[in-house]
Amino acid sequence: MIPDDILARIPGCGEGCPPTAVVQLSAGGGNRVLHVVTPVGQFVLRQRHSPLDRPGSTALMELRSHGLAAAAGLAPRVLASRPDGAWLLMEFIAEPSWSEAQLLSPLGAARLGARLGELHALPVPSDLPSFDA
Repeated sequence: MIPDDILARIPGCGEGCPPTAVVQLSAGGGNRVLHVVTPVGQFVLRQRHSPLDRPGSTALMELRSHGLAAAAGLAPRVLASRPDGAWLLMEFIAEPSWSEAQLLSPLGAARLGARLGELHALPVPSDLPSFDA
């Protein structure tokens, strides 16, 4: 299910030990997203489906953006990734998924808007190319 070269990068699986559990998460869109449990922790493995770059989404831009958000404490820390952004391994954050009712509620919209405001307030590195979504 998880290729050996990626499995070797997951803490607790480096010596050929299999994960304790692997559960496919419902989120992901153009990605395969797995919750991976090992004796040393819980992780999320996100693998992009081909093609890596799609209208409105490029693998490298997503990887760089995620890293910036993680450094600001707004996203899980990236533990490993393929240089082209085809997959990334991050910490698992145990939080309930948002329901449609939460997303459509005034409180949910305000909470989501506040988080988006924090993300959009992050300084954009000068070496990050502009992107036309």
